[in-house]
Amino acid sequence: MSRLSEALGVDRSSVSRWFAGLPVPGPVAAAVEAWLVIYRLTGRRPGEFDELGPAPDPFNDPSGDA
Repeated sequence: MSRLSEALGVDRSSVSRWFAGLPVPGPVAAAVEAWLVIYRLTGRRPGEFDELGPAPDPFNDPSGDA
């Protein structure tokens, strides 16, 4: 639960209350759903994308191939 609370930027006690049955706020539910979709598509968990570095910007391609 502490990793989830850290990733969401909320107190651990909030996550505990949600697991105990209190309603999960809409933005939190949307973030978790997005993480689940990303995991299903890529096999990567939140935080693992930090290792990849920034994605290339296709609109600022210095080679002129964009």
